[in-house]
Amino acid sequence: MDDSNIARDRVGTPSVSGPLFVWLAHEDPLATTTTPSGNATLARRAMNESETPVLVVVHGLGEHAGRYDRIARRLAGHGWTVVAEDLLGHGRQPGRRGDASYDELLDQVERVWRGAGEYGRPRAIWGHSFGGNLVLNTLLRRGRLAGLEGALVTGPMLRAALPIPAWKRWAARWVTPWFPKLLVPTDIDAEDLTHDARQVEAFRNDPLNLSVVSARLGKAMLESAQWALDHASQWNERTDRLPLTLWHGAEDRLTDCQASHEFARAAGEPAEFEPWAGGRHELHQELFHERFADRLEGLLGHWSTNTKLASTP
Repeated sequence: MDDSNIARDRVGTPSVSGPLFVWLAHEDPLATTTTPSGNATLARRAMNESETPVLVVVHGLGEHAGRYDRIARRLAGHGWTVVAEDLLGHGRQPGRRGDASYDELLDQVERVWRGAGEYGRPRAIWGHSFGGNLVLNTLLRRGRLAGLEGALVTGPMLRAALPIPAWKRWAARWVTPWFPKLLVPTDIDAEDLTHDARQVEAFRNDPLNLSVVSARLGKAMLESAQWALDHASQWNERTDRLPLTLWHGAEDRLTDCQASHEFARAAGEPAEFEPWAGGRHELHQELFHERFADRLEGLLGHWSTNTKLASTP
């Protein structure tokens, strides 16, 4: 039996395609195993599988789902199943690396959400950086996902923290129509991700990370970021007042913290914004990652409790 069959037979992912990571909820945070292919981290299922809460994670540009292993293991040990898939053009996905259609990425977010129902009850979604952009745009453009109780976005790509070089703007406007799949550098400096030197080094040495993106995807990312800001005031109408939390590192040098504040202010309650002092782009990889995990668990529990109270006659 090859690696892909091992992952499929043990996890069962008939409705989710591509390199899928699943961290199953269990009682013992150390009782996990990994398939030889590295495509899934498995553990004993919770006793009532159909009621197990599921968190879907959407990763950022140039990285892959496996980078969320540490926090996913923590959540799995505390009763949450975590599901994440490499975005198209990323990680172990087949096809041209760094390239994908933006609409296909929105389709992927919806598809993974539906497929997560194989492991329990999908209740929450977390998008980081470009993944936050995708989550916000999916919900604004296509409405609230079935069963979704709350959305978290961290360091969402709503605006670049620093001005985009003129040549990149020129390329986005004039080169993309003729060479949409031309690869351009992302210019992401690992030092801008976190204060944790070990995580910086791990990012630099990870062969699955990307340093390029296609012209069409880069252009779509910038356009969708502005579109989300322009339509933030319609959040409650388009998502049926879905609880939304935006967390952003106050020292983020990749995505603009102020843009997250602007989005939350325009969306209105129940959207909430919080800047994290001393945090760069990846709050979950910071030196205070344990505090981040504590806050995330509290947020997930808060959403679930409020949903239960709202449904009680």
